[in-house]
Amino acid sequence: MPGFLYVPDLKRAAYDQVWFRYKLLGGNNRIGNGTMEDEFNDLSGGGGGTVNLANGWSNSGAETDGTDTLDEENIIVHAGEKSQKCDVNAANEGISEGITSVVNQAYTLECWVYVESGTAQVQLNGTNLGTVVVDDTLTEALWTRVAYDFTALDVSTTVLFLSKTTAAKFYVDDVVITPKGSAVVLSILDAGAVPRKEISGLGARPANDYVSRSQAIFWDTKDTGGTPLGSGAYSVIMWIDGIAVDLRQFNLP
Repeated sequence: MPGFLYVPDLKRAAYDQVWFRYKLLGGNNRIGNGTMEDEFNDLSGGGGGTVNLANGWSNSGAETDGTDTLDEENIIVHAGEKSQKCDVNAANEGISEGITSVVNQAYTLECWVYVESGTAQVQLNGTNLGTVVVDDTLTEALWTRVAYDFTALDVSTTVLFLSKTTAAKFYVDDVVITPKGSAVVLSILDAGAVPRKEISGLGARPANDYVSRSQAIFWDTKDTGGTPLGSGAYSVIMWIDGIAVDLRQFNLP
């Protein structure tokens, strides 16, 4: 999860206080039209090659015999007014969509699947990730929630909803992929680039703008051993999930 530091908020009066305000980015849903509410170009009796369904999704699988149907559904719906219907006659056919992902970023996939006949499966795929079978046991004629945590290994990750059996008819709705909260660590260095203090143990924090003093990371201007540091130039490095993402220089008065 990307992020950055604001200019440190300093106060030296009766006591020494520094607040590090910061922002964590990328907390929004990464999947396009996960609610399935956008307009569809249906694939009915078509086949061969990749077909953009004009709703952010594409067909997935061979579909060469012209008998598969991918269309919007207005009756069997989890939420809203529409879901995606997949009526296919061979294994590993259905729909897919790729997202732009951040390598080593943890994400949560959540979706809902309704199976009218056959067996459906949910997969993730990436060049380095390979094929991950999230769930291949979906057979219930009711809306079933599927949730899965994963760490991206590629700059692009694909989520797929496919048939497992020779023929299957299933519906997909409310697909959400969001970055998980990130571990934030701050390193304080003096003018000689010598580490003087590390602030950690803050827990996983979701994407947000941490600008108020109640949200910011507090530092009492003491080093690791508890000795107050003197006036002068210092630097603070922001680490997110073990990766240095920003550096700020400041002066203690």
